Amino acid sequence: MGWPIVDFEPVRIHAQNLDSNDILVIGVDGQLAWVDANTLEQKSIAKSPFPGRIIISSANGSELISCWLNRDLLISRMASIDLNGDFQEGLSQHQLRNVANTSAIEPQVKGATWSHTLDAECLAIESNENGIIFALWNRGIYRVNLDSSEVWRKPPLDWTTLGSIEEAKIPAQITVIGDEIHIWSRAGEKAVLEWETGELKNFKAAEFDVSVDKIFYGGKSNNSRYHWLLISNDRIAHWITETEGKISRVSAEIRGPVNDAKFDIQTESWRMAGWREDILWNKTKITYENTLELGVALYNLSGKWMVLNNKGEWLPFSLKMNQYDHSSSEEEE
Repeated sequence: MGWPIVDFEPVRIHAQNLDSNDILVIGVDGQLAWVDANTLEQKSIAKSPFPGRIIISSANGSELISCWLNRDLLISRMASIDLNGDFQEGLSQHQLRNVANTSAIEPQVKGATWSHTLDAECLAIESNENGIIFALWNRGIYRVNLDSSEVWRKPPLDWTTLGSIEEAKIPAQITVIGDEIHIWSRAGEKAVLEWETGELKNFKAAEFDVSVDKIFYGGKSNNSRYHWLLISNDRIAHWITETEGKISRVSAEIRGPVNDAKFDIQTESWRMAGWREDILWNKTKITYENTLELGVALYNLSGKWMVLNNKGEWLPFSLKMNQYDHSSSEEEE
């Protein structure tokens, strides 16, 4: 008997801590569906409340905060969907175009707790039980409550311009750790803001010339280090660990894009779902296994790591072939 299959093409998942113990799966066309966290069986019929592709999202256990964007019609909205209720079917692409062309009615997100028009593309977002932090293109950083009421807003961060990187000032990732907001730029710089006030607490300029594609936060390991994984556009992975007063970096070549990455505390390594390959990286080597499809999400199923691919198939993450020692460099500050 094989592993379960999701009946639509997924793009990402959000692991939840709800009483139902489910995983939220988001599809490439804005579909939402629940998967059982213990069996990986799809539990609900996929519905598309958003009249377009969900470009970015964050789930806090009770709400999904996400943004959809239609570049052709120049329409974008942010909305909150109650994860304790049933998902509803929203406008189709055809209906969206008719509404946009024939009326002044704003296309809403079906069943949303709230929904607001955005005047710029959302570049990064993070939410938890205390609120929402997001960055808009050329607008700044915003903190709002879960009911969307504004707490504070800040102008765009004054990133330094690094070398030939044209997108150095663009926020790439927001992560909330305790009472701190960590914001990375596409040049590999990091700003830390106070949660309550939004004031700049710390700024770290990048020590290497890089254009960042993806950034992943791995949390703390047993030795209380923070782990970050930066994937650059030139197929270099940068593993950054932070301790009090010290930052170290290990860099390694990879073979293609990375769609998802999780830090495995048990093995002190990064697991990555790459471009038709699974990747395991510890401090001494990178190991690859070729896969037939594109991995889009990783999930730890009671100690067994699983990969959800672009065809909706759940498959075990396993590495049995093609081991390579990486070419790496390590630096400390």
